Amino acid sequence: MNPDHPKNRIEQTADKNVYTESISQWYDIIMEAGYYDHERVAESLATIFQGKKKILELGVGTGLLAAQMVKRGFEVIGIDFTEAMLRVAKQRLGNTAQLYEQNVTRLHLPETYEAAYSEGGVWYVTRDKDGGLFLESHLPNFDDNVRGMEKITAALEPGGLLALGIQSVHADFEGLQLKDGAVYSQKVQYRLPYIDKEYFVRQEDQLVAHQQSTYMRFSDEQRLHMLTEAGLKEIGVDESNRFLVLKKN
Repeated sequence: MNPDHPKNRIEQTADKNVYTESISQWYDIIMEAGYYDHERVAESLATIFQGKKKILELGVGTGLLAAQMVKRGFEVIGIDFTEAMLRVAKQRLGNTAQLYEQNVTRLHLPETYEAAYSEGGVWYVTRDKDGGLFLESHLPNFDDNVRGMEKITAALEPGGLLALGIQSVHADFEGLQLKDGAVYSQKVQYRLPYIDKEYFVRQEDQLVAHQQSTYMRFSDEQRLHMLTEAGLKEIGVDESNRFLVLKKN
């Protein structure tokens, strides 16, 4: 693969919630310890995207989910704003996927795609104990989100789908056992519309990885405004109950 080809080149961008080098090194270990079940998530996406081929992952991270989608015959293009994550993704995916270091607010891709998805990436949906769904984002600025959503819609072909992963609401967590005696934990503070979240990995009583991020939750009014401005409409929750599916008008 030619790293200087426009389709393969990783472009330099930055974002407030870029993952730290330390958390990036532990990311796969945390995910594979039970944080996500990428095989089941990929099965859900394959069903949603049945009949489609070329798909875009928003927040590809280290490529764990992208690898599962490639196995299922999809042509995957992934973007992320964390260079340390993309280094791992490039090692995992090789020439089976195209990767770009880009921020969705300044998205510039060489082609359009039949579908896109975000599983805990740029945008995601949380579900509370009463079944309420909340659209949330890694971009803690409303105007940035409108701009980013418009960029993503522009990258979709007419009638293209956008699937946003559904997860539980953010909550404090202690004691996820990792390899070599390491332990993962997280702490959450709500000051809506913002959500502050800290991630910790400790090993032998030493803090070996740390990340602090601020996310944003949208009101129903903001959610409707953003999707309308971007030219998207909600189709609904998929059969697996894992994704909120939207469609380009």
